[in-house]
Amino acid sequence: MKRLIILIFFVLVGHYSHGQQSNYWGQLKKGDFEVGYQDTVLFKADQKYTLGDYTGPKPYFIKIWFPIKSKSGKQIEYGDYLKLTSPRGIESLTDSIARVQMASFINWGVTYNLDLWENEKWTDTKSGLIKRMLSERLNVFNTNQYPTTRYPMIVYHHGNGGIPFENSVLFEFLASHGYVIISADFHWPDLRERSYTQLSGGPLEDVNFVAKFSRALPFTDPQNVTYIGHSWGGGIALRLNQKGNSNFNRYIIFDSTLEHAGEEEMKVMNPHLDSLLQNHPADFKTKTFVITSRGRYYENGDMSKPVIQPFPEFVPFKKLDKKVFTYITLKQILNHASFTSVEVMRSVFTKESPQQDMKTVNEQFETYQFLVRLTKEILDGHQLNKDELIITEK
Repeated sequence: MKRLIILIFFVLVGHYSHGQQSNYWGQLKKGDFEVGYQDTVLFKADQKYTLGDYTGPKPYFIKIWFPIKSKSGKQIEYGDYLKLTSPRGIESLTDSIARVQMASFINWGVTYNLDLWENEKWTDTKSGLIKRMLSERLNVFNTNQYPTTRYPMIVYHHGNGGIPFENSVLFEFLASHGYVIISADFHWPDLRERSYTQLSGGPLEDVNFVAKFSRALPFTDPQNVTYIGHSWGGGIALRLNQKGNSNFNRYIIFDSTLEHAGEEEMKVMNPHLDSLLQNHPADFKTKTFVITSRGRYYENGDMSKPVIQPFPEFVPFKKLDKKVFTYITLKQILNHASFTSVEVMRSVFTKESPQQDMKTVNEQFETYQFLVRLTKEILDGHQLNKDELIITEK
């Protein structure tokens, strides 16, 4: 009887422990490390910033994922990513950016319909879904027990409308395999409500400021730094590359949308970047991987009429050195925002919270995991499997 009680105890403990693990990784396999996490705020003393009652140095809200050898600190829930460090005197800034990040998370992670490419109305089901998503326990520990060894580093730049933890599954996975990931909110409080120009050097200065901080950390390897950017962040990658930026050893671009553009369309979409690509092709010298896929939606909600984007031709990139640029198209369907975990990780709650686009969410969640594994292969310098990918030679 005693042995039976002990056995039941271990089964229950094992079941409970398993239930506390994050489902957001799907079938991804954890590396040799546990995942540490911290957030902080940096201030750029030589640049003034004003919002509401605040006037002072420009703030940079930073999130860091890093490998740790054993579990330490507090195991976090997904909702903890929405909490921000707030030194005295910047509470209004922190509140503003937290509201924007929550709205963005809801728009992309909870209410967005992948079949229709539009947001659905708020319902009680959606309310239950967001509670489940935010309370999901992660395999991540908020700790100040930083590594004592230097690891290769990634600086991540989100898309326009994105958030710094939009690709948290990618970050957590890579950290478990021995990478440090630094992501920042490059919108700043209320930027979405104001116009900004692609001609401005501000976005490049912002990335360089964050990169300088990241390279100075005692547990990052300044000789092995990769920039990963999604959407708008991909466009910034190209501009940094053209400037001969010395902070990064390689660039990885997730679906910048430029891959699908024609020559005339590109001139309208982004005339400044178009000019750089066309008139200064020899300036792009840092190895760059451009990853995209075809998207799919259903016209007028008619599930019998799928509209699938054609295979990208990478026309805007045609003058660039093919030894520097590698163009990769996934064979699977993956919509634009599904290159981030925030749009597809609700897949794990389709039973508890039925969703109109459930089949598509599940399919793209699987493809997203393939993208994560592919990213690690690129970072590790592995030969890419041409049977699984379409690699375009320009």
